[in-house]
Parts: sequence; structure tokens; C-alpha cells
Amino acid sequence: MKKITVNLLESVNGIKFGADRSEVRELMGVDFVEYKKSKYSKNTTDDFGGIHVFYDSNNKAEAFEIYNDYEVEIDNKVVFPDNISELLDMLSDVERDGDYYTSIGSSVGITMNGKKAESVLFGVKDYYNL
Repeated sequence: MKKITVNLLESVNGIKFGADRSEVRELMGVDFVEYKKSKYSKNTTDDFGGIHVFYDSNNKAEAFEIYNDYEVEIDNKVVFPDNISELLDMLSDVERDGDYYTSIGSSVGITMNGKKAESVLFGVKDYYNL
């Protein structure tokens, strides 16, 4: 399993929020597919095979959604996919809506399937208020 390091509200694997799309593609260093996530998306998304990167209208990275092909580490603790309770403990303002957990203050979204985490999204500051 590949490891990703996250600094909340700052970066994902060394790629800073606000990085230009071309820089993200270069730093990811793997093939990608560009697609429209939904008809409501304001821009296209890059799918790097297990990591989806969302961009604002200026092609700046605003969120990374990571699927369970990757192991996510924050502050030297593995928090995804198997230790999601560690991540929930780090977040002070988690709200639950069915199988989706959101931390507005930390710009984190977690999609669950029962007790199993399917994906985790890390966004730029105020991502859920944009």
C-alpha cells in the first residue's frame, strides 16, 4: 500500500493547496484522467488512480480525495483507511450525515460504508464554505 502524508489545510504529500494544475500533474508523476465529477462541478477533476484532485476556477488545487489504495499519515499516525477513529479523534468539529463525516474547520470529509472508510477528502481552508 502506498503512503501519503497530509498536513491539514496545508499540503498532501508535499503538494500545497493552491498549487497550479500543471504543477500538481508534474509532482504526482503518474498518468491521470481528466473528467467532470458531476454536472455541478465548477471545473474538471484529475484522477491519478486512487487520488482525485479538485481544482478551483483558476486551476488551483483545492482538494484531494484519497481512496483506500493509499495509507494516509498525519502527525506520524496512520489515519486511513484502517485507523479512521484516529482521524476522527484529531478533528474537533465532526458532523455526521449518514455515511459521510465532515469537519468544516479542518476541511476534511470522510465517506464510510458501514464501519469501513472508503475515501477521505482533504481540502483547502474553508473548502466546505466555498
